[in-house]
Amino acid sequence: MIEIKCSDTGYQALLIEMVAFQGESKKRTDQDIKDLAQSLQQDGLLQPLSIWCKPDDKSLKILDGHGRKAALEYLSTKDPSIIEQQFPFNLFIADTEEEAIKACLQMMSTCGKVSKVGVKKFAAPVINTGYKAPIVTKAIAPVNIKAKDVLESSKVVISIEVSKDKVSQLISILKDVEGVNVCV
Repeated sequence: MIEIKCSDTGYQALLIEMVAFQGESKKRTDQDIKDLAQSLQQDGLLQPLSIWCKPDDKSLKILDGHGRKAALEYLSTKDPSIIEQQFPFNLFIADTEEEAIKACLQMMSTCGKVSKVGVKKFAAPVINTGYKAPIVTKAIAPVNIKAKDVLESSKVVISIEVSKDKVSQLISILKDVEGVNVCV
């Protein structure tokens, strides 16, 4: 059994009753699913899935939670009781598939860029305790950062010491941070 740590939404279903809706909009590797499964085992289900149901069709289509469902199904191969477990979900009622797609896209939207530095600072209290979030730990590379020079009041040049084999990884992390220019 997986411990349910999210609030009771009033809606629950078996994994077998939930069907995918997003298709191939997000790619996950087997390792991603295993990492998420480990997190679910250790921490329980912290967030309910989001499900769409048309008023005239009672099928439960997943808007958000495909990875959690896949990880739970993976865990059920080792613990069959998970197949019989009811999982909470938030219910979205939409009359048309187009409305459901809009709801799904709104849930998937970041409405901005994820700041790797910001995520690192935010996650530091749990990362430093040994917690390994499936995605966050992949985005954090240990580096030595030194402020070198202040060019303007709003800009700073920093130098980062990193081993040669980590340069491309660091560049790929920093290239998505808005307002950061990388010079090698």
